[in-house]
Amino acid sequence: MPVPSRLPGSAEFAHAATASTQRSAGPFELKIQVQDLPSQLRTGEGGIAIEPVQGHGVRQWLPFASTNPEAATFEVDTRVDHIGDYTCWVATDRAAAAHGYLARAVATVGRTGGSITIDASATLLTFVPAKNVLHAGPFRLSRADDPHWTAPGRAAAGISIRDGAPFVLWLGNGNYELGDPLRAERRLQFSTKGAQSIAISDDLAALRAGRP
Repeated sequence: MPVPSRLPGSAEFAHAATASTQRSAGPFELKIQVQDLPSQLRTGEGGIAIEPVQGHGVRQWLPFASTNPEAATFEVDTRVDHIGDYTCWVATDRAAAAHGYLARAVATVGRTGGSITIDASATLLTFVPAKNVLHAGPFRLSRADDPHWTAPGRAAAGISIRDGAPFVLWLGNGNYELGDPLRAERRLQFSTKGAQSIAISDDLAALRAGRP
């Protein structure tokens, strides 16, 4: 049996591989249209995070303060290094971009660039106690329509009512669930659409393990 040997290199194949590499190397333009972002979130620490879906690359952070948008719907332009899919998060601050975002979408970037529209509508929601509730929680907040989402900021430790004071939080519009982490049957499902407040009922705030 003859000894295996390496096939000679093909100039045509090498040229095709080089051309493919050149086509996949950037920069490529990515246009992001942000829709219906509340005016309170267009300043301060809010922005857009961008990262390749495959995780190969450096995450970009595009603060809204640098674009100074005046309207609820506006465009943010950036450049990425490679063609492929990119996850885009709209968040109230950089720390919340990975999990506690307002909205998330995936943009596909090709050789001619790419574009994506993100519904960034959000609600400043107030969790209020029922008349006889002074203490309740902490309750776990989850997003029913997005399993990747987790509660941001101080809500990460749970939604709590203390001394009858309401709990206020910006949430991207969608469907959520407030639940007792120790008793799965105690939960409240709600939508932010058209809502300004969510009441913590007597039933949900019932004593657990002898404590509020």
